[in-house]
Amino acid sequence: MGNNWLLLEVLGNQPVVVAQGTVLRKFIPLSAFLRRNGNFNAINAVVGETIRSGRSVVDTIADRKTDRKTVIQTEVIAMNDGRVHGVHLWAGSPLATPPDRPLPGAIVWNLTTATASDTPQALLNSGLDLHIEKTDGRPFAADMPVGDINDDESAALVRSMTCKPGDIFCSTWDATSYDEQRIRVSFVARAALEPQRDGTSHLVCRAMNWRVPHRPAAIPRDDLAMQILKGTSQEGLHRAIFDLESWNLLKWIDAPFPQFDWRGDATGRSYIHPDDRPVLCGMIQRFTKGPASGLLRLRAGPGAWTLVHATVYRVHLLHDHYVGLISLRLPTAAEVSCNNE
Repeated sequence: MGNNWLLLEVLGNQPVVVAQGTVLRKFIPLSAFLRRNGNFNAINAVVGETIRSGRSVVDTIADRKTDRKTVIQTEVIAMNDGRVHGVHLWAGSPLATPPDRPLPGAIVWNLTTATASDTPQALLNSGLDLHIEKTDGRPFAADMPVGDINDDESAALVRSMTCKPGDIFCSTWDATSYDEQRIRVSFVARAALEPQRDGTSHLVCRAMNWRVPHRPAAIPRDDLAMQILKGTSQEGLHRAIFDLESWNLLKWIDAPFPQFDWRGDATGRSYIHPDDRPVLCGMIQRFTKGPASGLLRLRAGPGAWTLVHATVYRVHLLHDHYVGLISLRLPTAAEVSCNNE
């Protein structure tokens, strides 16, 4: 295993290697990764103890034939709810010093409610501001980088809409941190049905993320969807991608619309004023054939609503999957007057 820390994902039937140092590895069973390591049984036992206890472990073992000692060290990556998502593993000579450890964070994406929870480390890894971001009950879109979409993000969004229990997924994407630094982040995720307090089951992805060395940003896609995105860009517009089935917000293309409380309680008050549902339904019927526009009241805070001009498009995302693109802006006085007639 060299001198690198191994990141193990431990949410399945057996520990799997998902990173070697900062390099992404695609769910390789630990038994296969260490198949030639004579200390595998001892290492596996320490990993099991770490998972059961939820605490870091340091153990020293000795080879019966050579009496050579090996130090086994683990660190826990746990979610806010206490569930252990991963174990960081290092093994080496007592005289060796472990390298600096990458710092993975844990994440939960509830795909049923379109909400996310992140540990503080996961938020830091994603380049988010801990002074602003909350760790639990976040809208799903808050965990997606703001800006143009590349193939890696497209694949992740498709997974969020088509995911099934047992699915696993890993990717790496480029983003810009809250302080305008270009960063690169890897993540791994596993989906499962999880029982809730109300007796229902939700489709949940449990994940981990970590920073990786930056490289030049991925080239944005240049297909029809990207042409639409480029063609709709203008000052004062705030565009976002949404799920056509649930109308859940998936990702902001531009800076989020400041008069829209999209970060509020996603399981509480609707994004759209109940009395504006007929307007929305009319837009849905029209935009299958082309762009559709209308005035809608969006949630703006406790008991408040903001009137906005919204234009929706149906755009191709990846393979045979489509999403909605919504462009928001404040309406003109003429549009408001016409709407009131």
